[in-house]
Amino acid sequence: EYLFTKIAKELSKQKAQLVTRRKARSANVLFKNDIESLCKCVVSPEADEQDEIELNFILLGGPCVGKTSLAYKYVDADINKESLTDLTKKIIYNSKVIIVSLHESTIDDLDMLIRRREPHGVMLCFDLTNKHSFQELEFYYRELAAKNINNTPICLLGNKSDLEDEREVKRDAAEKWAAEHNCRYFEVSAETSGDLEECFMELVKINLDQ
Repeated sequence: EYLFTKIAKELSKQKAQLVTRRKARSANVLFKNDIESLCKCVVSPEADEQDEIELNFILLGGPCVGKTSLAYKYVDADINKESLTDLTKKIIYNSKVIIVSLHESTIDDLDMLIRRREPHGVMLCFDLTNKHSFQELEFYYRELAAKNINNTPICLLGNKSDLEDEREVKRDAAEKWAAEHNCRYFEVSAETSGDLEECFMELVKINLDQ
């Protein structure tokens, strides 16, 4: 009982601090009924001293390359059970609380998305089992340049790396394209992840370490 009272007082104190911040919505999770949930909601001292930093990443590419599946995989949501308008994931990097916010886009929606949210990175996606989706990359890159966001950090994602037997795009070709367009290349999978975590962390590091 004494331990519960002590934890409750500490959580109440953190609640008062959090509500003064512009990202106070995260404070709502502090009011749980059972002692186990309350203990889990204690924010680490390192992270609590920092304001949250939101980074907006755009997933861009042709139809059926798996952009939506990759986004759901990264935030650990079930695409068959959940319909999420805001796909976000909170991580800690160098003692800073980072909210990674994902926005899937088509070329037609790109202008509106850019006006609504400043992009901090672009995930240019293609399907490793569909050579045509790789050939379309040049078109999407030119569109980014036309909208003056080609200087935004870009990562090239070759999706469906788990389907090696169906591969139509060789790694060497994708790496060559990435080098020519000054971006890093990652092979990922909505099924097995691949380098999914690494590619998102790459964009986080570029934004925060520059």
